[in-house]
Amino acid sequence: MKNKNAVSPIIVTALLLTITVLSVVGFQNWYQTYSSITFTNIGQKSNINSQLKIETIINEKLYLKSETQETLKAFKIISENGTELCEYNLNSITTNESNLALHITFDKSSYNQTNIQDFSSKRQNGTFIGTNFNSVSGKYGEGIYFLGNNNYTNFNNNLNFNKNDFTISFYIKVPWTSALVSWNGIMGKGGKTSAPTNTWSISTNQYDGRKLNYRDVNDTIGDYNGILNSESLEDGWRHIVIMRNKSTYYLYVDNKLQDWHIANDISNLNNIAPFEIPLRGHNGNNAYFNGSIDELRIYNKALTKQEIENLYYFNNLNINLNNQITILDISNCNLINGQIYNIIGFTNSQKIDQKIIVK
Repeated sequence: MKNKNAVSPIIVTALLLTITVLSVVGFQNWYQTYSSITFTNIGQKSNINSQLKIETIINEKLYLKSETQETLKAFKIISENGTELCEYNLNSITTNESNLALHITFDKSSYNQTNIQDFSSKRQNGTFIGTNFNSVSGKYGEGIYFLGNNNYTNFNNNLNFNKNDFTISFYIKVPWTSALVSWNGIMGKGGKTSAPTNTWSISTNQYDGRKLNYRDVNDTIGDYNGILNSESLEDGWRHIVIMRNKSTYYLYVDNKLQDWHIANDISNLNNIAPFEIPLRGHNGNNAYFNGSIDELRIYNKALTKQEIENLYYFNNLNINLNNQITILDISNCNLINGQIYNIIGFTNSQKIDQKIIVK
């Protein structure tokens, strides 16, 4: 006689199969979650085929591993909401970049009341005219705040670009009090009248003191040849790159292309005027730049897009990664356990871009 309460073998088998499937799926989901939490700690969002990667973070020290002989040039840690928490740089006494014509750090240790030091191999030191400037906290180290009156730095008759390519890179901070002051000369070689021959200048805009202009002149008539205009700069330190590549001019602000211009001709920038910061008597009205400048670099070449990006993330960090683990102390970053951070770095030839979870 059959027991009415007995469970059919078919039902039992089906239940066992269901439990087995659910167990496998549950284990897979758990393992994926565990893996993402565990292994993102060493960066699962690296560049494809990257030969530089983050190994781990232990006791506020970050471990980098390189499979090639590289030099780390720039390094930043950014929070998930985009806040820049810390960055690393190591200023060398002399920058041995062959195309670097001028490198002014504006650090307080690099100048006195008379002279300011050029850290490029060219050693084209400048001379202060006047004392109306102050040392301020810069983008890197210290910068200089020029008060907008009769003071400037004179670098004599150097930096003739002639008809060659060039790149000018610097950080600038324009106070809101300068927003209504137009045509202030920031830097240049000549440019004391509206358009003198064979000169170049960077100034604030004629109608908006928070916009920047680049102008150069090639002919005796005084017509502008190279013309660039920025958008209104946001508050704080902004990175500016002005570049000429053959007859095309480019203007970058914070690593983003804002303006470009194809000139009718290549200006022969070979005038005998001194290179000045700020540019004295720009446009004939003795209007000096009122604001802060830091980390000026001038190159006798047109930089690549990658090199401009490297400059934006600052390329003075020189840590050799010689096929081994490199340890960086990141205790000043104040990272919080359980938070996600983005790490961005550059070497000579590649970019590292990884997300980490600190545990």
